[in-house]
Amino acid sequence: MLNGRSRRQNAGNRLRELLEQEHVRLQAEGIEETTEKDDGDLDYVEEDVEDVAISDTSSEGETDDENAINEEAEKEISRQEKLEKRRSARLTQNKTERTLKKLLTKRTKPSEKASVKRARKIYEPEAAIRSSTRTHTVSFKQSVEEKLQRDRYRRRQGMGQHAGPRAKHSAMTQQQRLEEASRTEAANISSLRHYVLREEERRLRMRRNATRSRALHGPILRFVSRQFQDRNDPKTAHEQSLYLAPDTYPLIEPWQSQLPTVPDPSMNTCVFTGLRARYIDPKTGISFANTEAYEALRKACANEYTWSSLLGIYY
Repeated sequence: MLNGRSRRQNAGNRLRELLEQEHVRLQAEGIEETTEKDDGDLDYVEEDVEDVAISDTSSEGETDDENAINEEAEKEISRQEKLEKRRSARLTQNKTERTLKKLLTKRTKPSEKASVKRARKIYEPEAAIRSSTRTHTVSFKQSVEEKLQRDRYRRRQGMGQHAGPRAKHSAMTQQQRLEEASRTEAANISSLRHYVLREEERRLRMRRNATRSRALHGPILRFVSRQFQDRNDPKTAHEQSLYLAPDTYPLIEPWQSQLPTVPDPSMNTCVFTGLRARYIDPKTGISFANTEAYEALRKACANEYTWSSLLGIYY
């Protein structure tokens, strides 16, 4: 490894420095250095060569240690630089987030300074109070001042009464307690009766509203009661006997009267649906139009419908 490696530029510098320091020290102590070097002395040459080789190897070991230390230092420096970069990037990001948050808060809600400015009051020097000289205004002002004075006096009197000691109530006797209980019972009973009446009225009102807004589906059977006039009654008989004759009679009868009269076919109508009745119930003899009307007829015969006194119909 030593043979293949090139010689360094600073090889032997430390050995030379040590020799110079030793020479200076010896000169300061007054000792002269006497060394005899013979060209033919091989031992001296070999020792010199060995010393140089040893110094070279020692300097190389020290240089390797220094290189290792330098590498460690460079690694530490690079690590510190990376940490510093990360720290600076984190600080920059936090600063950016805070700035954005401030901007958003400024946009969403008004600043406190603006609200303070709006709430700030302008104090002006006291000026002379203007008063009207009209008779009505002056009298109204006097009445208001008198009323305020009376209210102040009444308030002071009330405060004085409340500030006084409270009156001690004596203990009630058994008879007084029974009388109080009877009065309370009577009041409770009357309030309960009023409550029951209000509840009944409310239920009746709800039932009426429900019947008004209720939509009826399917066949409906209605019973309508009418009032007929009695023919034997003289009043109604006289009214029915009145006859108004036409102004003129035609001399020639119309040709329709000369045609033979054809009896009209009996057109029965279903009482449930209002349609043309095609079928007749053999038990009751009532005509109906379809199956739904027949089912309603069967229910009516079985008395399944109930009479509503409120509506005046069966449902």
